[in-house]
Amino acid sequence: MLVLTFVYACSFGNIDRISCDESKDCNTQFGTGYLCEREGKNAGYCVVATETERCFHTTPSDAYDNLSDYILIGSLYNPSYDMPTIKAMDLAVEQANETESIGERKMAIIHCDISDDTTGEIDGETGETVVKNITRYLVDELQVKAIIGPSTSTNSSWSYDVAKTGSILISPSATSIGLSVIDGEIKTDDNPGLFWRTVGSDDVQSMVLSYHICHQEKEDLWIIYKDDTYGAPFEDALTSYLKDMNPDINIENSPYSTLESNVNLGSNLHNYDAVVFIAPDVSDIITFTETFFAEDETICPVSEESDEESDCSLPSLYLADGAANEDFLTYINNSALTDSQKNRISGSRPGLIRDSVAYENFVTDYDAFTGKFFGTFDQTLAYANAQATRQTYAPYAYDATWMIIYAYDWAFTHANISNASDISRGLRRLSDISATTDYNVTPSSWIPIRGILSSSIDAMVNITGASGNLDYNLDTEELKNPIDIWNVNQSKLNTLYECRYCLEGDEDCSEYMIMCTEQ
Repeated sequence: MLVLTFVYACSFGNIDRISCDESKDCNTQFGTGYLCEREGKNAGYCVVATETERCFHTTPSDAYDNLSDYILIGSLYNPSYDMPTIKAMDLAVEQANETESIGERKMAIIHCDISDDTTGEIDGETGETVVKNITRYLVDELQVKAIIGPSTSTNSSWSYDVAKTGSILISPSATSIGLSVIDGEIKTDDNPGLFWRTVGSDDVQSMVLSYHICHQEKEDLWIIYKDDTYGAPFEDALTSYLKDMNPDINIENSPYSTLESNVNLGSNLHNYDAVVFIAPDVSDIITFTETFFAEDETICPVSEESDEESDCSLPSLYLADGAANEDFLTYINNSALTDSQKNRISGSRPGLIRDSVAYENFVTDYDAFTGKFFGTFDQTLAYANAQATRQTYAPYAYDATWMIIYAYDWAFTHANISNASDISRGLRRLSDISATTDYNVTPSSWIPIRGILSSSIDAMVNITGASGNLDYNLDTEELKNPIDIWNVNQSKLNTLYECRYCLEGDEDCSEYMIMCTEQ
């Protein structure tokens, strides 16, 4: 069971102590930020919550001084790779608080660390245990009704198991196909879903990656994938699309749980002209990439008379969105890989409409926001302050935060701001694809968006975010966003193709209704 370290106020001044059975009793009595103490001299009474070792970073930075002054958003993150998305969320909250309030309250976001504590410095919790316990803290103790994250599909699945009892979950980067129906196959206004995401599922990404592989005329393929919520559905869809596009392709599929125990490249790699590696964890991707290229000399021995590789064929390496981040790029740039080796790497990732007003404004604001709320919080994670154009999921996190703010605003006006289903109904008001006007997700758009949504409980708007068009299918509450095919070029992940679903009237569309534009 989770042990959280709290520092409580032991009295309420002139307010009599209030007994409680659970924290929602305190929330009803005093508002946000009061908990029911479980042990000690205040056991069974409401107390004021302060920061914990897992949930200590907030925006505004002093939000814990009086949480009841704020409408809360929770955040579940891993500091190893989520710092850019945290900064994007903080940016959105700061912009919202400079622009408006909801009723008399501003917004506050509480970021909670769900990384594995293998050393026991915090609580010794790892994996499913820490994810569920921290989600439970946000939902049951702090009574947070909207949570952004987690970033990975497996963590999102675990978190949703808990959050569905009282909170909405919106992930900026959990792309597993299986998550599409985790909250039901068909959603309606009477029965809205409680799991959202600002990124599309891997069904589209696997199709585009298959298209890329077939376009490069690969015939013998080895797909190695993490056997989890992310990897297994991705592999299944990828294999299906590959065989559909090329019935003669030879594919071997190898699941793994840990790289050390499940993957042996040495005896097999020479049999394939390409390998696809599918994993959510960048550490696995880096380890695999190192091992993959270490086999080059075994496949094509270097002549004693020459430092150049022989003319024998070396396999290509295809990666998915797990590799499209600053950590992997840093590894590539600091590695001893030759240019010819780097040229064999390509992959897929959710795309961005980089010439849109919303994205350009986000890039400017994100870069100007560098370091503002960080200090010692990420002193060992300097990549959080890399330019916005180098961050794949930061725009998706920014959009998720603003969408929650709009939805809270709608629920405050028309329904119950403390009801997760009402917040979800607010999200559904943001995708009116028949609207003649699109509103960019920027601070200045909040007031006109509020004006329209407040006019009627059924009023809707259509918004375009920093990540692209946020045109949800309201039957599924899912997006179909663009997908990029990338390679490594001049020390960065370079976009080779931008691919999207075909629109009515598009010419030169593939039979799979995908249109790819060379960049």
